[in-house]
Amino acid sequence: MFAENKSINMKTHRILTFACLILMASISYAQSETIIVGKKTDGTDLKAQCYTFPQRVETFSISDKGDYLCISFRETTKSGKYLKNKGEIGFYDTKSSQLLWKQPIDFNKSRVTCLSEGVLISEIGSKISLLSKETGAKKWEADLFPVYVDDSLGLVLGYNSPTSNKLRAVSLKFGNDLWENKIPHQYGWNEVLDLEQNKRLIVADALHKLDFMTGELLTYPGKPGAHDTKAALLQGLAAVAVGVAGGVATGGAYYYSYVPIANNTITGLTSNILSQDSLYYWADRQHISCMDTAFNVVWQTEFPDVKASRSQLFVQDGKLFMLNYGYGLARRSKSQEIWTPIYSLLQLAKRRRNLLQSTKRKERYD
Repeated sequence: MFAENKSINMKTHRILTFACLILMASISYAQSETIIVGKKTDGTDLKAQCYTFPQRVETFSISDKGDYLCISFRETTKSGKYLKNKGEIGFYDTKSSQLLWKQPIDFNKSRVTCLSEGVLISEIGSKISLLSKETGAKKWEADLFPVYVDDSLGLVLGYNSPTSNKLRAVSLKFGNDLWENKIPHQYGWNEVLDLEQNKRLIVADALHKLDFMTGELLTYPGKPGAHDTKAALLQGLAAVAVGVAGGVATGGAYYYSYVPIANNTITGLTSNILSQDSLYYWADRQHISCMDTAFNVVWQTEFPDVKASRSQLFVQDGKLFMLNYGYGLARRSKSQEIWTPIYSLLQLAKRRRNLLQSTKRKERYD
């Protein structure tokens, strides 16, 4: 029998609590009531706290512990058909349902996220700042292009600029640099997987094991993308929607903004990271690999002429399966067919590969 996952239950509770943001113009302040949104498995009512606001809600986000809620309200034209760039930030204490402070915001220049330490403001370019949760006053600012926030660890990860390969960690409490390391991202970031303590697995231009608190880094080489040699024009830096982009409504750890990619690239040519019995299984476009937690190779198998694309690894009856979807991401997240899908069966922790079905590639990328 499985133990109750309290973290998932808490996250579900927070989502339900704030899923009901009803917009009405007949009141001048926030109102709160408990409503029934469904039934539990035991037949009892599933309830959520519902907040009603007098203005159009543009975005909302909640701190990791669920104690603070930040809502951005956006103005509209008199007809209500068009949005203006002007609005306000409202910062609420969820326990008392009280508005602690509010201030204006320009949506054309900034975006906001509620965190345990306050409100993170990201401006166009590479600049972030944190507003005090008590007063809304600016506590600190830093030059950073943010890509990932971990509220539970109290830090934000980012690059010096969209084209930089130097990843930095900035403290959410004080705004100071915690560490700096090199993680290239010409293929963006495809996945972030939580491990024990402060460590995370990141699929960028290779597979990385990163300690978020110290910057200590292990790298396993790979090729999770390709150059699109058929592209007629340079597309510039594209914002590729990868992994769990967004997620700002639930707190915790999430992509803050899309990780920029290089010109004319096909991204997402990678599998999920499968952790099983103290081993990691991962596939890029050339190999599928089994490695231990220190990235020592247990076995590795190269794909034949039919190379892999976006794929899914899963275990069933002691066997490792790989479902190859046959596509990548190109030109601002557009799905790009790479080759015909294949379905593979591999023995766990053994250097064997039995191809069940395979067809020739349709397109070729360098």
